Amino acid sequence: MGPDLSEVTERREFGWILSMIQNPDSMIRADSLARQLFAEYMTPMANQGITAEEARALYEYLRREDSQ
Repeated sequence: MGPDLSEVTERREFGWILSMIQNPDSMIRADSLARQLFAEYMTPMANQGITAEEARALYEYLRREDSQ
């Protein structure tokens, strides 16, 4: 359905991940990597209206998974 998220916190910067979680529509318009991922998978990440606190919690979850 989309790119592999394993080790994503090692491949992408914190700010990029948070922006992609919170503003996927804007990222696809403005960020070349986000556009490349969209072109490859043809499935945009849905904008869920995630708050900054929720985005940080999602990032921390991904980071913990990456460390295991």
